[in-house]
Amino acid sequence: MQVVKAGPSDFETVQGFYDSLIDERRRVGHNITWVKGVYPSPTLVRESLERGELYLGVEDDQIAAAMVLNCRGNDGYEDAPWHVEAGEGEAMVIHALGVHPRFGGRGIGAQMTQCAIALAREAGMKAVRLDVLESNAQARRIYASCGFEHVTLVKLYYDNTGLTEFELMEHVL
Repeated sequence: MQVVKAGPSDFETVQGFYDSLIDERRRVGHNITWVKGVYPSPTLVRESLERGELYLGVEDDQIAAAMVLNCRGNDGYEDAPWHVEAGEGEAMVIHALGVHPRFGGRGIGAQMTQCAIALAREAGMKAVRLDVLESNAQARRIYASCGFEHVTLVKLYYDNTGLTEFELMEHVL
């Protein structure tokens, strides 16, 4: 798999990927809280593409995965007891990391996570951070296998979940 940065001209393709991922996960009975048009929202996708923050995992000329990488955490990140102190712009945050089910079981989620770690290290970041639904055991296992450690449980608000319990995780670089 190759990880590439997507650009503004990729909006329809990327939004279509996320919509297809949501449809397919529901079709095969996977519990997914993402909602088409809500999360990942078209605004998040478009703005991430314009800022150069959206990355695609491409395999056999098909998008297998996508994620957003930036230095902005959700409300609630600022008060977390992170393992390393990092000021504004010193920690990378992973958002909207999704692997299409037809590419499941190939370690693509871990490959995307490792890519995020490598990009953060190259950018001189102190840490990579993320939030994951406490109920998403599979994603939590993948992140832990990539060196992420539990920080705390917090209630965060997202349009698709409302105020819900999330685990904050961090990989110190």
